[in-house]
Amino acid sequence: KQWYQRRVAITAGGPSLSEASKLVVEWTNQHGCGKNEKLNCNIVLQYMCGNNGTDEDYPRGATKSEPHISQRRFYLRDGTSTATNAYTAPKASETDATYSTRYVGNNEVNVADIKGLHETQWWYDNCKHRKANGGLFHADQDLQKDPIGHVPASKTRQNNGGQRRGFECPEERDYYPYWHPTNQFEDLTSFKRTPWIDLAWLGDKSRCADIKAKSYNRNSRFRCVLSRCKSERQYGISITHEGCREEGGAWVEFFSFLDVLSITDEDECVAASKKDGRNKIIWGTLRSDDVEKYCIVQAPEVICEEAPTTRVNHNGNAHYAPGGNEHSLNLNTSNIEIDLPFFPSSE
Repeated sequence: KQWYQRRVAITAGGPSLSEASKLVVEWTNQHGCGKNEKLNCNIVLQYMCGNNGTDEDYPRGATKSEPHISQRRFYLRDGTSTATNAYTAPKASETDATYSTRYVGNNEVNVADIKGLHETQWWYDNCKHRKANGGLFHADQDLQKDPIGHVPASKTRQNNGGQRRGFECPEERDYYPYWHPTNQFEDLTSFKRTPWIDLAWLGDKSRCADIKAKSYNRNSRFRCVLSRCKSERQYGISITHEGCREEGGAWVEFFSFLDVLSITDEDECVAASKKDGRNKIIWGTLRSDDVEKYCIVQAPEVICEEAPTTRVNHNGNAHYAPGGNEHSLNLNTSNIEIDLPFFPSSE
């Protein structure tokens, strides 16, 4: 298996409730894809969104006062520096008090305003702490335990040394569909950072029903929650309901979202849903242990299509596009045309 990460930053939505802006995404496959008998290939395209805050706290904050700290923690951004944000890993002897000190230090000191930020530090710390999925194929790789006492999700067959790249979670990066919610913080914040949203899965179309049923866009995921208190570690090490119960945690259901409206009344949310011609809007919670309900714009259903066919060791045009055949060559770059998402909150 050869894996490459190509996630796309999108900065604008459609111009209206009914008309979508179009974006053509193009790529090349070094090792080929599509109807090629020499390989088994699928392509996953994902995106993540977040608002830009206000003129007062974006794009940078140089002090340790709010909202500058919040900006460094959460804003999805490019960096003027190409260096990676620093990170302090958990230790086996970590208590709630030492966790709080380490976590605050990671955000206030290690996450710098001049450095790019995709996933949040909270997301990576969650990944670094919880157990890896022991049912995955590791080939001849002997994944070693971390000082915390178990093999974490930051180690995989393709990343057996646990090398960190930004704040991405290697296990989530290497396997799809992923079984864990990809929310970037414990609760909804004013920054409205979305989880990873599945844009398209391109491969064998016979798998489309299974892919759509397992995409986090419209299907919930569970996570072990130990606490809702910000001064305590909120995430457990367990990835199963039974293990979470033994750990003393709650097995909580989480839901993905594209946008969350400021509407606080169910009838108004229903009216907004009827007015919106592009999105599915519902009245509900973002997690099963929450009593507060929101007007939630659901992520679109993942696109599932046949992958363009390309030959191995050739970073060039595709033989033919999905829907064609080996005799109807189009000789275009592998591509897909998508509708840019529309955010009704305008935030």
